[in-house]
Amino acid sequence: MDNHEVIEQTLANYEAANDALLTIWEQLDPGTLCTQVKVNITPIF
Repeated sequence: MDNHEVIEQTLANYEAANDALLTIWEQLDPGTLCTQVKVNITPIF
């Protein structure tokens, strides 16, 4: 496989992964997402 083919395959994989993530993102409950983000950025002392 030459470099051009590798780049094309990488871009195709990226697009497929991005589409899958967007599908999941659209199904997330905003309330749950905000709670998870808040927990993740809360400092632990």
